[in-house]
Amino acid sequence: MAQGQLAPTRADWLALAHEDALDPALPICDAHHHLWDRPGYRFLFDEILAEVRCGHDIRATVFVDCGAYYRSRGPELMAQVGEVEFANGIAAMAASGAYGPCRICAGIVSSADITVGAEVARVLDAQMAAGGGRFRGIRVSTKWD
Repeated sequence: MAQGQLAPTRADWLALAHEDALDPALPICDAHHHLWDRPGYRFLFDEILAEVRCGHDIRATVFVDCGAYYRSRGPELMAQVGEVEFANGIAAMAASGAYGPCRICAGIVSSADITVGAEVARVLDAQMAAGGGRFRGIRVSTKWD
């Protein structure tokens, strides 16, 4: 398997174990999750809805950059803004209340190329605008560098 490639989801293996919530009344914010649709591994709105409905009192989640849904057009520097736009769209669906009380993607953490110096401000400004008040900041994964 190539670096960064995910193994396909094995529903049969996942079904082998079930754990009850230890404290179903404890309010929880899932502080780190991803959403993507990659070969053999789909985890989008329906899948996270199933996870937050597992018996815990998950009130909100934070989407963290995973290199999915980057813009395919425009300046490469601004590509990550597409992922913020995507996550904010999911957040808007959840905020409607039509899918339950959990606010999925209530917070959004993206990425940006900080090696471009002051030019990164344009990216951050665009991410803040695209995040609809949900954009919280960036992370820089150095393990690939």
